[in-house]
Amino acid sequence: MRYLLAILAILILSSTTLVLAQGDGEYHPGLAHLPNLGEPKGERISIAFITFSLNVSDYSWYVFDGMRERLASYGKPYDVRLTAAGGHGDHEGLLQLAREAIIGGADILVIHPTQLLLNTPISELARDAGIPLIWFNVGPRGMLDPDEFPAMSYVGYEHLEGGERVGAFLADFVPENRTVGLLRLFLGDYADERLIGAANVLAERRPDIKIVEEFAEGSRTKGNELATAMITGVPDLHTIFGGNSASAMGAAAAVENLGVNVGVIGYGCIQEEVEALLEGRVLGCIMRDPWDNGRIIGDVIIKWWEGREDEIKPAYATFQKLIYSPDLVYKYVNPKYWQPWVDQHGMVESGCPEENMTEEVALGFHDPEHVANCPWIDRFR
Repeated sequence: MRYLLAILAILILSSTTLVLAQGDGEYHPGLAHLPNLGEPKGERISIAFITFSLNVSDYSWYVFDGMRERLASYGKPYDVRLTAAGGHGDHEGLLQLAREAIIGGADILVIHPTQLLLNTPISELARDAGIPLIWFNVGPRGMLDPDEFPAMSYVGYEHLEGGERVGAFLADFVPENRTVGLLRLFLGDYADERLIGAANVLAERRPDIKIVEEFAEGSRTKGNELATAMITGVPDLHTIFGGNSASAMGAAAAVENLGVNVGVIGYGCIQEEVEALLEGRVLGCIMRDPWDNGRIIGDVIIKWWEGREDEIKPAYATFQKLIYSPDLVYKYVNPKYWQPWVDQHGMVESGCPEENMTEEVALGFHDPEHVANCPWIDRFR
């Protein structure tokens, strides 16, 4: 599988983490602006946790929980303040929150960017103030030049690789000469690589599949409107891949409103998506564990706190998996996302066989035999 050649991965059953190489006793360039490297930072620190929105999905909440879980296990006192800008397009609002946090005495910034290239003034603020900055939801590929825009670390996912997992699944699942719709995010946005990854794999493996693209920009409303246009305007449409949870759920609503059999795949596997999957209303979603991101952020903070900055990697990327059947939900998705639904409705049997744990499956790709023999997804074939 040629599209796997660029993937470097270390699989750990509970948490898979990719790191950029760094020698012992060295500080990576993103740390060069920080004072007191190699020294403990005191008994108490103040953390500013800033996200672009708390309404788009529950991702940031759970990253926040994972970070606090790890910091609580450390045992030292800390203060943390969570704030949010007005949405994915509120770059100025995110910058203002970072500025206010620095003025308010924050010792460290933990920030979920809107569009990273448009958030570079935050890097400049942190550099000038000598404050460590952690970007989250961005993996190694999304890193900016650490000399020009320094950051202590990036913690997130390789969005391109998540898209490749969707593309590989669709290449095995979609019938000949059908069409796949992509609801993209923002042109040039690091997260838009999710859609590019899927398109690249389909172009390589299934040139017979046509692709139609629209920019839903992460919006549920636009996702609904654009999916409606795709469904009514593309007679051979088979599947829609939404670039995030909101746009995918907007597309799922369009499918239900029009009463058509079009599969919808989302990105995030938040509780709403997982419940829709268990109810057979969506085809699948990419699972990524936000608590794991938060725990890694906590680890990075503790290393900085203790003066062990030489152990901090420039970036970390965690495990992703396309979930398309209940057995995969129960195996890979955090129970917090599905247990309330199961408590009310009971466990759902998928009838699918066990996955074969090949190298590709260990990296988060699907098992072709599992897909071929999984009756749960027959409704979307």
